[in-house]
Amino acid sequence: MTPQSLRQPVSLALIVSLVILAVAQTRSDTFRPTVRGVRGVVAGGHPLVAEAGLRMLHRGGNAVDAGVAAV
Repeated sequence: MTPQSLRQPVSLALIVSLVILAVAQTRSDTFRPTVRGVRGVVAGGHPLVAEAGLRMLHRGGNAVDAGVAAV
C-alpha cells in the first residue's frame, strides 16, 4: 500500500476515535472532585494529577514544573 492509499482509512479511524472519546467524556455517571488553588491552575484527567501539579506550584515551581509533576 502506498502512503496515499493509507490516508483515507487513517483519517476515518482518527475521526471515529475522536467521536468515541467525545461520547465517553459526556457520561454523567462519573464523579471527579474539583481541586482548587488560590494562585494557579492545573488541569488533569484525575484529581491526583491536578493535586500533584498544584503542590508543585505551591512549593514555588513554575508552569513547566507543575506540568512535569502532573505527568
